[in-house]
Amino acid sequence: MYGYESARALMEALTDLNVQLYVDRSRRAEFERLMKNPGEVVGFESQVYRRDGTIIWIVENSRVVRDAQGRPILYEGTVQDITSRKHTEMSLHASQRFIEHVAQSSPNILYVYDMIAARFVYANERIFKILGYTPGELIAMGPMFHEQYTHPDDHWLLAERSTELAAAEDGEVFEYEFRMLDSDRRWRWISARETVFNRSHDGRPHEVIGTAQDITERKDTLSALQQSEERFRRLVEGMDALFWERDVSTGRFNYVSPQAEKLLGYPVEDWYLPKFWLAKVQQDDRERVAGFWQQTDRNGDHSHTTQYRMQRGDGKEVWVRDFGHVTVNETGSQVLQGFMVDVTERQRARAELRKSHEQLRALSTRLQSAREEERIHIAREIHDELGGALTALKMDVSRVGAAVRNGQKHPDAVKEIEERIFGMMTLLDGTMESVRRIATELRPPVLDAFGIVAAIEWQAAEFEKRFSIATKLQNRWSAEIKADQALATALFRIFQEMLTNVARHSNAKACVILLDQDSRNLILSVTDNGRGITVAERNASLGLLGMRERAQLFGGQVEISGTPKAGTEAVLRIPLKNIIEMAAEPKKERLWR
Repeated sequence: MYGYESARALMEALTDLNVQLYVDRSRRAEFERLMKNPGEVVGFESQVYRRDGTIIWIVENSRVVRDAQGRPILYEGTVQDITSRKHTEMSLHASQRFIEHVAQSSPNILYVYDMIAARFVYANERIFKILGYTPGELIAMGPMFHEQYTHPDDHWLLAERSTELAAAEDGEVFEYEFRMLDSDRRWRWISARETVFNRSHDGRPHEVIGTAQDITERKDTLSALQQSEERFRRLVEGMDALFWERDVSTGRFNYVSPQAEKLLGYPVEDWYLPKFWLAKVQQDDRERVAGFWQQTDRNGDHSHTTQYRMQRGDGKEVWVRDFGHVTVNETGSQVLQGFMVDVTERQRARAELRKSHEQLRALSTRLQSAREEERIHIAREIHDELGGALTALKMDVSRVGAAVRNGQKHPDAVKEIEERIFGMMTLLDGTMESVRRIATELRPPVLDAFGIVAAIEWQAAEFEKRFSIATKLQNRWSAEIKADQALATALFRIFQEMLTNVARHSNAKACVILLDQDSRNLILSVTDNGRGITVAERNASLGLLGMRERAQLFGGQVEISGTPKAGTEAVLRIPLKNIIEMAAEPKKERLWR
């Protein structure tokens, strides 16, 4: 048993049983503990080494032999090789564990049904997950389970099942779908597969093994899909759009909705003819459209949109917007699906709207120009006419005063006349100053005489003096940037509106004016440290609308942003490429000397 040629050879070779004999050293310690108390071992199983190093299973039965005084003097017992039995037991146990694990981990119900007793004799735990009954409850229900918990409309299936299984051959598999009532009183669809695996002594089917799965969700999904397909069909055929599907490899249509006839006036059947659709695309758009969809087919991208013209059967032109995406059909082939919408009226409306916008912009430009021309005219009239007249009047009054002083003999009368004339001259001085101020506000002479930068510097100084708001100006504009009169006027008026907003609404103590530029834009910004403009104020600001309209005349834009209690920033950007360079130096003409 141990592989030694004799008992003596074994006794001589095994000098340390803990190391040389027992595979698990703790077994020898356990053996000795049991021999001390209770003094014997029965059926003690261990793994031990044979002489050649192989391992065998043994079972030991042993007792303690004592002397006359009751002292242990030796152990005596028997050892039996049970290796074959242990291997058989372990194999059987592993097989049972495997079967049990498979049964309990299966997503389906596994069961054994006794055909003769008409009752279940086994079911795995999955039945509780699906129907809410434990295996014990199912077995205890006996023959009444099917009759009580199968849907009444499916009882005919039970009779058919019994007939088929009674005549079943070995290996024949039967499939059924029926409804069963779960513990929550809900009907669930069950799909079962059954086969006979045990027969009685007279050959009748005795036990049936089966597997069942819950297909309620699949059934509900299929029903919902069918309803969805029906709704989709009604939706597609009821919408004012043409739905289509085209094979990517052949380019031919697999499906075209009935709206095709309304779109072009041709029968739907014509759309299935080779190249019919492309032939109806307007000639100027045909190459572009064909290339677009060919590129789409090759790339296999998700979604695509294009717009083009098509020729109706009556000769009229139709604008269509075509939406499509590449997908895979049920056969695994790539198809292009999409829909066309008639956008003819939208295109016409867009063209009219574009034309109207152009007209409005032209009108706005003209109005701005006319207003500035009128301001220039008024300023010059005030200066040339009213200013000149007041100057002449002043000179005349001065002469009269001198004449009165020289020609009158009564000193008291002369003094009174002099006082009156002095008052008139004071009034004339104030009037002339008002005229000068009004003319400057209508059109600052510095704008025409020295250019936009000088005008901004002057306006900033006036703003600081008038409103006591500390103003800092930083000029980073290039010296080569020159603006014509229209652009200079727009820049100045936008700048004035920015300062007006600071004075009226910001409650600021200081502001920074930055004249800047980058590689693409001329930039003018005004930043204050006030309360910060709100979104509602920004959306309702007519001043901002006016600034944006002026800026758009030169392709520019104005943006205003605010931070609560941190201030507001207004930024004007005008593309450098849109700035008209002046051909000559600005004319330096002053209204006042």
